[in-house]
Amino acid sequence: MRPWHGLYFQSAFTWQKEEDQLGASVNDVFNLPNQKALSVNSVPLVEAIMFNYQMPSVTSNKVLRAIQKDWTLGGSVRYQSGALIAVAGATNNLTAALPRAAGTRVNRVPGVPLFTQDPNCHCFDPAQTFILNPAA
Repeated sequence: MRPWHGLYFQSAFTWQKEEDQLGASVNDVFNLPNQKALSVNSVPLVEAIMFNYQMPSVTSNKVLRAIQKDWTLGGSVRYQSGALIAVAGATNNLTAALPRAAGTRVNRVPGVPLFTQDPNCHCFDPAQTFILNPAA
């Protein structure tokens, strides 16, 4: 892209999904796709914007022109969606007694909603309200 009056502008957008295999142990060898889930490190939407501006030399004074010569102002901004919520598994007597059970993971309960209310409603304080359904 050519600069326009010394201004250079660039933008990049990414829409992606990352999957991980959950743990080193396998919960169900007959259902291996059940071992995959969205990565907790995944950031689905990212918009990056960058600009550079080459300062013009508008003065006729040689000293000021030498000071002002070859200056570039630049900046970048990155907007991204939030990371996924990692659901931690509970430690109970079974996982403490059986070292193999420590690699197990939590599974969703079919038919039970994951959230107690809509996370996109902007009607609650995330620091005060826990919206993940413990029964799910």
